[in-house]
Amino acid sequence: MEKSTAPPRGVSVFCGSWPGNNPAYAAAARELGTLLADAKFDVVYGGSCDGCMGILADAALARGGKVIGIAPPSLGSAERLHKGLTRFEPVRDLAERKLRMLDLSTGAIVLPGGTGTLDEFLEVLTMKRMAMVQHALIVIDVKGFFQPLEALLSHLIATGFMSEAQRSLYRIVPDPAAALRVLAESV
Repeated sequence: MEKSTAPPRGVSVFCGSWPGNNPAYAAAARELGTLLADAKFDVVYGGSCDGCMGILADAALARGGKVIGIAPPSLGSAERLHKGLTRFEPVRDLAERKLRMLDLSTGAIVLPGGTGTLDEFLEVLTMKRMAMVQHALIVIDVKGFFQPLEALLSHLIATGFMSEAQRSLYRIVPDPAAALRVLAESV
């Protein structure tokens, strides 16, 4: 059988396994899951049923979307595996999880989350800078959540540790609908 040359229809979504303390974070995860399913994109994420991760998956599944969870078995003590996934792929560790998610995806979207989410954003940004991936990298700035990160990235530029050109490697948008528009432009 011939291998398909079509790009994957998956979108990696990086977000928190906690819901955060503002209902807008959960609402954005729900809206993104719904929009991705309606646009026939597979949701590729960390596989948890907790927090924004679970809300995202539930919303996509409720619309008939495909949801692929990628996680190492050792993560079970920190995040509970979603039982309704279309497909689950176990991996050795978090580094392999990110790479596998990107393999199955044409783009990456970042929602509010904790240190894991920041790690995922920064690694994908670094991989784009090094031309290791070509994915659209879209950050949804729910209620200004990512403004401190933008300030830090500006500081890295001002102090000579990051080039201004790196800003073109990601897009910050205000909501999930804008993220889908940017994603559609890039695929």
